[in-house]
Amino acid sequence: MSIVPQRPELHRTLTELFRAGFEAARLAIGYRKLVAQVTRGNGRPALVLPSYGLGDYGMTPLRSFLRQIGYETPLSGIDLNLDRGDLRIRRIEDAARFRSSQVDGVVARIEEIHAETGKKPSLVGWSTGGLFALDASQQLPTLVSGVVTLGSPFGDPRGTAMWTLPFDTNSSPRVTWASL
Repeated sequence: MSIVPQRPELHRTLTELFRAGFEAARLAIGYRKLVAQVTRGNGRPALVLPSYGLGDYGMTPLRSFLRQIGYETPLSGIDLNLDRGDLRIRRIEDAARFRSSQVDGVVARIEEIHAETGKKPSLVGWSTGGLFALDASQQLPTLVSGVVTLGSPFGDPRGTAMWTLPFDTNSSPRVTWASL
């Protein structure tokens, strides 16, 4: 018997943008205090992995914050974290294949960072990026310093509001991994 999780209530989905704006305003007001109070990174690498629909440049604010507190923030190489072509998500099996494909790129990037710096990167994943971070850390436990996830949908992706959104991925650019 398969149980499909419930999507978020409609009012939660519809008010998400307002709630995010409110949280962003709260963050802006307390930003300097936050930067002054957090533990410093001392130049350690922090690989930031984007949420679904974003790429490295969508993560610029988070990467900037991490640089301000002393972390190196190399690009992940995820130009755009979207499914399309052979990786088009229509069933749960497709979601698993897409996730596996993205994780392969993250694993390769971790190995590059370690080879270049001799340091173990921390992985910081937002939403689906957190899923990739967890999977990659399990594949390379000796090359990853730690994992931080932010709003990651652990569990069945059909329980998210994103599952049923109609994306036209045929007109979007292809997902590519940059070799840095």
